[in-house]
Amino acid sequence: MNTQPLAPHLCHLPWAPIASVLVTGATLLLASKIAALATIISIFSLVIFHRIAHRESGEIMLANYIWSFIVECGSVVFAALSCLTPPASLFNPKELDPDQPLIVLDNGYAHNSTGLHYLRYKLKAAGFKNVVCINLSGIIFNPFRSIENFSDNLKEKIAELDPPPGMKIIIAAHSTGGVAALKYAVDHNPQVAKIITIASPVLGTKMAKYAVGECTRQMRAGSEFITKLNEEIAKTDFPIVNIGGSVDMVIQPTQNAFISNRANTTHYRSPYHGHLTLLYSHYTADIVVQECQVVINPVI
Repeated sequence: MNTQPLAPHLCHLPWAPIASVLVTGATLLLASKIAALATIISIFSLVIFHRIAHRESGEIMLANYIWSFIVECGSVVFAALSCLTPPASLFNPKELDPDQPLIVLDNGYAHNSTGLHYLRYKLKAAGFKNVVCINLSGIIFNPFRSIENFSDNLKEKIAELDPPPGMKIIIAAHSTGGVAALKYAVDHNPQVAKIITIASPVLGTKMAKYAVGECTRQMRAGSEFITKLNEEIAKTDFPIVNIGGSVDMVIQPTQNAFISNRANTTHYRSPYHGHLTLLYSHYTADIVVQECQVVINPVI
């Protein structure tokens, strides 16, 4: 009986490289389709955000949004790559200097303390020794819990540090972390020396409805949580610093990054920074350092 295959030459073809080429080609084709769709969506998003901002102030040019979008994309890539670095929390001081304030840095939604390296570096370079970075959602990464959970985690972390009585506590936090910091101050420590929010939806954001998790539902503009939190904040007098950007595509409308009609509240608004670029910018770092220095040497 003839047992030779009907097409023996096919058995000797380099099937592995051929399959690799086919898979690579299909992947590139799919990626190009996704990229084209993302580009179209991005263009429409830029126009929509520009129109929203134009109604707010009439001063934001579309070119600012295009440039901000490009830089913001770079910041997203940088944030993703920074996750490959050791968490900033690994470099927390072993002991606190009793002669300096405790500065706690907290991250935002779906991020971790790897995003806090630059702020930590700038504060340490300015001479601050008690700079502590924490993870918003705790050791177990779960960015979808409630703001109350994040606030309680902040309380536990600060308690673990065991600051001596009378030590001033400053909290600087990005995005969701800023809302959690305000909740912490209202519920657990109204004597906090200062809260600094960076691109935080302190008045909620319309974009929260497109994200997932209990915390995002709480941060929707006009939500019961946001309304109650601001009512409680209005009854306090600890210093609050809000840092926001006029081209922030996450905080919409952008003025919702700023608490209104409250004494002892300072606003810094950048016309050029977006949501993540604020976290990594010299602009923000210089403000944080300056505001921490004011706690040590108050301006009279």
